[in-house]
Order: sequence, then structure tokens, then C-alpha cells
Amino acid sequence: MIRPKYLELCVLAFIILIGLVVRLHNISAKELWYDEAFSADIIRNSYSEVFKLSKIDVHPPLFYFVLKAWTYDVDSELMLRLPSIIFGIGLIPLAYYLVLYISKSINKANLVALVIAVNPFLVTYSKEARSNSMLAFLIVLGFFLFIKAYKDKKYIAITIFLPILFLTHYITIFIIGIFVIVLVINDKRAFKWMLPVILVITIWIPMMLNNSRSSGLSWIPEFSLSRVPQSFQAFIFGVDTYDPQLPPPINPFPFSATITAIITFIIALGLILVPKKSTDHYLLLAFALIPVFLTSLVGKIFNFNLYVERYLIGYAALLIIYFISVLPKKANLLVFIYLILSVFTIYNQQLVNIGYKELGNFKSNRPIVMTSATDFINAKYYSDDIKLQQGDWSDWGIIKQSDLFNLDENKQEFYLVNRGPLTDSDWEPKLIIGEFHFYEWK
Repeated sequence: MIRPKYLELCVLAFIILIGLVVRLHNISAKELWYDEAFSADIIRNSYSEVFKLSKIDVHPPLFYFVLKAWTYDVDSELMLRLPSIIFGIGLIPLAYYLVLYISKSINKANLVALVIAVNPFLVTYSKEARSNSMLAFLIVLGFFLFIKAYKDKKYIAITIFLPILFLTHYITIFIIGIFVIVLVINDKRAFKWMLPVILVITIWIPMMLNNSRSSGLSWIPEFSLSRVPQSFQAFIFGVDTYDPQLPPPINPFPFSATITAIITFIIALGLILVPKKSTDHYLLLAFALIPVFLTSLVGKIFNFNLYVERYLIGYAALLIIYFISVLPKKANLLVFIYLILSVFTIYNQQLVNIGYKELGNFKSNRPIVMTSATDFINAKYYSDDIKLQQGDWSDWGIIKQSDLFNLDENKQEFYLVNRGPLTDSDWEPKLIIGEFHFYEWK
């Protein structure tokens, strides 16, 4: 590998600083959304309890262990989000050295590092207390270790790493499968080194299948081909997080989002068809695209939908690295324009707060009872005094009996809080905080 000189390392350090600045921008201005509050609630339990809860969650436990160890006794919004920022920042030099290894070009490595530093999609998920940023870092690291193992036929690093990758997110099973197959085809001696990850996955299959039946995935829509251009648009221009479940891609142009998606897809397709400079480039493209294809295929064949852009963030990072690596020099001006547009998009993104912080700060001599479990998990992070109306919430796992409040016990001594107005005429509106309407029994 080419070793960058002192001045070149200074340039890399400056790029990393840019990435840090854009990721710290407004880091605490947005209140936690449900998935982040869910993370915060899980890590308040012991490590053994976190492991038990992961059995009913749709994600494996490693990220929660990392987050719990990091926050220790301090779980402010900033502390909860800092691990994701660290992984997001770590992705910048990782991508730099990967491109240096593949392309042997300092200029290409700098360009890739700059794009990774300010890419709106990667920046957005570097600012959330979820596993997405860690997932992107580990998938790119996994590809780097795979390339070295493929060439050097030395497997100890990737043998240790693959179980860690799997226990970060179940979506990694596709890329792990390809890693194993390609390494074994390349060198039959590699099979014995792949046994640890095969064993871990085999042990974990019952939990993974149980999680796959969880209602926690029911919100994911069925995959359709129209999602492909939208995904490329999201990977390049980021997503608008006002809808946290399936956020739409950002459209920074004055024409329709459909046109933007089509143009983005055509440009991406053109770059995919560019003649590759080495076997490494073919492998990089294959490991970026094949797992995405398998993710969509599983949804179609087994009616088990996993296709969500943020779940594909690691493959998106590989794809971005590939695009910049094969880009001709004459397109560098377009990259410069893209960098400016990306920074502009990040600094002008609208933050939507529902009112959970204000709800948590509201002082009342009456119990505050939420009608929605989703809203309760969010509000509970900001106040331990908030309760959830009695009901069957057993599937949620993190909702305890002590969190529940029986409405029939005393309708005079509590506020029922609903996100939006209630249509039931037996409840009298009293006040509004953010999007939350307070009611008392007439």
C-alpha cells in the first residue's frame, strides 16, 4: 500500500475535521425519535437483560452493548449519539485507505474521503443513536479485510471480524455469505477459518427467525422496482427525516423528485457500466450491489420485507466509494459542485420536533397518561413520571407493568395525552403542548 506523507496526512486530518463539523451541527437540536428512545430505554437495563430483550428485538445486541458501555451513567442526547458520530468519522479515513489500497492514488483517496465526509445520507445517520453508522463502518471495514484475505490468503483478521459484523445487524448476513463463498472458492483452506461465523449464525438462526416474525418489521412496505431510483437518490442526496420510518429522499433541485431520481439512477448506471480498472473494482461493485439485490429478492420470495435505505447504508457507502473511484478526472468539477450542494443540504435541513421535550418538562400534580406506546417510549426518555394507558403491550418487550396506568381506576385525577385531537366526546380538552393534546374525563 502507498503510505501517505506528512502533508498528505494533514490533508486527510482536515477532511476528517470537516466531517466532524458537519456531524456535530445541530446534534442536540432534534429530540430523540422512537428508535433512538428505544435504544436509550434498552440500555438502562443490565447487560444480561439487554441480551434477553434483543431476542425479541429486530436487531442483534452488539450495538446496544457498545452504547451501554459508552454512556455508562450519562445518557444525554449528545452522549447517546456520539458513538454514531465516532463511527461516521472513522469511516472517512477507512474509505481513504481502502481507495489507496485499490487505486494507488492519493488524489482519488482524498476525493472519496471528502465525499464520505459530507455525504448527506451518511451524515444523517451518523447523528442518530442507532446502529446504522456502526453498520456502515463495519461493512466497509469488512470489505477491506476481505480484499486483503482474498489476496494474501491470511484469514485470522476476517475470522475474528465476521461474527462481530453479523451481531451488529442481521442485514449483514447477505454480504457475509458472499464473503464466505468467494473466499472458499478462491482458497479451499479458507473454509475452516469461516467456521466461527457459520457457527454463530447457526446458533442465532432461531432468534433471527423469531425476530423476523416480529411486528417491528410490519411497517416496511413491499419492495418494488420504483424504489431503486429513489434509493440511489437517497444515497446521494440524503433523506428527509420528518418521516423517521421510511424517510423520502431529499430533492435539492427545482424539478420534481421523480425526475431527480431518474437522472440520479441514469448517472449511477453509467458509472456502474464504466470499464473497471482492476479486479478490486469489480469486487467492490459486486459487494455493493449483490447484497442489495438479495435483500429485495428475499422480500419478494418469502414475503419478508427488509428493504429500507438505512438498513442498506453499508452497501451505499461501498457504492459511493466505487462511484468516486471510477469517476474520470474530467468529472471532478461535478464532484466539487456536489460537495457544495451536500454541505448546503446538511445545513439547511429542517428539524421537526413533535414536542417530547416540552412534554417531559411539563410539571403537573396529576399523572400524565399516553394513549400510544410509540409516543410513550419517546416521552418516557424525557420524564419518568409519564405513564401508558393499560393494554396488552407484551410484544413490546421494554414496556413494564409499572409503566401502565388503568384508566378505569380514577378518571378525575389524570391527564390523557394523545398526539392529535381525540374524537371521543367523553373527554374534555384542556391544553396542547407541541402536537400533544391533554384531556380529562368530563
